[in-house]
Amino acid sequence: MAAKMKIEILKRTVCGGEPVAPGDVVNASEKDAKFLINMKKAEPTTRRVGKAKAGEKPKEEDEPAGD
Repeated sequence: MAAKMKIEILKRTVCGGEPVAPGDVVNASEKDAKFLINMKKAEPTTRRVGKAKAGEKPKEEDEPAGD
């Protein structure tokens, strides 16, 4: 059985063949997790696994500021 890592997604990407959004916390294979962490698209976490609620998603760097 492959080792799993819990990661928080920082940028919209794909993990394990599924689309994931910023703020989502997923259990990923160690290989996928390390790859996404090295690409700065995820970071290790101890939070519970699940989809982010609308208010929890981190602001994207390229979003225009609201007036």
